[in-house]
Amino acid sequence: MGTELTYAMVVELLPAYALGALESEEMEAVDAYLEEQHTLLARLERLDIATAQLAQAAPAAPMSPQIKTRLMTQVRAEGGSTTSASPVVSPIASSAVSSGNPLLGGGRQGRTILGQPVHTRPIQPPLPVQPPLSIQRPRRFDFGWLAAAALAAMALFIVWIDIGTQTQLRQLQNELVNRDTQLAELRQQQIFFTNPSQIVTLVGTGESNARGLFYQYNEEAFLVLHGLEPLPATQTYQLWLIPTEGTPASAAIFAVQSADESHQQVKLPANALTYNAVGISIEPSGGSLTPTMEKIVLLGEKA
Repeated sequence: MGTELTYAMVVELLPAYALGALESEEMEAVDAYLEEQHTLLARLERLDIATAQLAQAAPAAPMSPQIKTRLMTQVRAEGGSTTSASPVVSPIASSAVSSGNPLLGGGRQGRTILGQPVHTRPIQPPLPVQPPLSIQRPRRFDFGWLAAAALAAMALFIVWIDIGTQTQLRQLQNELVNRDTQLAELRQQQIFFTNPSQIVTLVGTGESNARGLFYQYNEEAFLVLHGLEPLPATQTYQLWLIPTEGTPASAAIFAVQSADESHQQVKLPANALTYNAVGISIEPSGGSLTPTMEKIVLLGEKA
């Protein structure tokens, strides 16, 4: 060929080269390119394999005696031009020649590339490519975070139980204190009711329907009142111990929360234990020095 072959030109000529269908000048040019550029050798090998497989698959056609004689003469001539050692001919190529298959016309038979004769080894069909086996390793389960979460949940549960227990304990303690107080008051009241030193019945004055009982035990008294209305913040109820002669003595000031029954326990002044009557009046907030007579709502005399 007049021009030097390029990569694209060799790629285009390679199928015909594998079949030996090129002119001698073209075959030599491709041989020279392949000896210098090895990048296309793998493609040439695949073409050789495909050519051999095609030769096996092609039906045998009868060959005329003239063609057979000429073909055998060419094979002997090319074999004699090589070294004294006879090259080993590929079984596939030999079969194709003996059967008269024209696909392997002998154009490349006996040629060498990089010092290796073409079709000197049996061409094995490509092995099927097996996908790589993926090894499934057992997945290890990390119990570390699970144990930490369990410990945290247990700690929270213990704290919650402890807080709940402490709350219940405080509630029980408060209930016990309240019950002890109530029992002490009941015991004290029992003394007033069972063994009083003085009892005075209180009745309402004027239009008041209030009533009450005054129980005295030594220097203490216990009031049981009914019908007294709650007062505004500017007023208060005041208990008076009224002697036969002299000024009434103030014993206590108190408030009521409801018109229903209310209880009041008071400490009596020592200088007012000699009295003749007991009265309750409405006074300004803080109490008065002397009772407002027109504001007395409950009054009772000693029996």
